[in-house]
Amino acid sequence: MGNIDVTAWSGFARKTAEFGFDFAGVVRNLVMDVCDSYRPELHCMRGPGPKWPAKLTPVKALVTKS
Repeated sequence: MGNIDVTAWSGFARKTAEFGFDFAGVVRNLVMDVCDSYRPELHCMRGPGPKWPAKLTPVKALVTKS
């Protein structure tokens, strides 16, 4: 009764470790989803496109005529 098979303990340890890794992965994914701080509008570094002056030119003409 006091003797327990070594393979039984190694199987138990392996299953416990797998559960621990799986649980840690779930917790990490939840934390990353809640704390996702990436907001693309803060990181966009592109300037105005080539059509921007064409859009602005009629507005300048109206302002200078007045």
